[in-house]
Amino acid sequence: MATSMKRIPTDQLIEEQKKGAPIILCVSFCAPACCCFWIPLLFFLGAANVLQTCENYESFTAWLRTYGLVPMCCGIVFQVLVTLTACCGNHMLFKLALRLQILTGCVSVGMMIWGWVEWSKTEEVPCVGNDDINPRTLALVFLILGSIGAPSVLAGALYRGLCGDVNMRKVKEPEGV
Repeated sequence: MATSMKRIPTDQLIEEQKKGAPIILCVSFCAPACCCFWIPLLFFLGAANVLQTCENYESFTAWLRTYGLVPMCCGIVFQVLVTLTACCGNHMLFKLALRLQILTGCVSVGMMIWGWVEWSKTEEVPCVGNDDINPRTLALVFLILGSIGAPSVLAGALYRGLCGDVNMRKVKEPEGV
């Protein structure tokens, strides 16, 4: 079966979202809790291993704790918002909620930029304690990976939020048509 892009009526999108609401809400909360709990855990353990002798102790630990939680929480909040607006049945709010999902990517990129600024102000000796998780290495790994994906995240967010039609979806075309 081939796939193509097709404009779906807003009423149909709302009904599909309503039908799946219990599953969507359950997955929105349970999947991150079960599969991604380790990300905030790593960042909080890393923040606990930053020595107070670090020149930017307050801001670096604040970034570690925030970066571990905020991007994941944004994704959850915006998915719940889409589902709730679908259940309300208001077309304008539903489409706004779909567009607001781009903020998750934008927040993640903004957090990454903040992270590079904070990381660049740290040094290994005065900042890293003796526990298992090295906060500078943890930050560096996530910042490098985030930087690799940032252009795609921003391009996708801008296209979907500003230029794209939120009613366009990939649909499977039956063979022989």
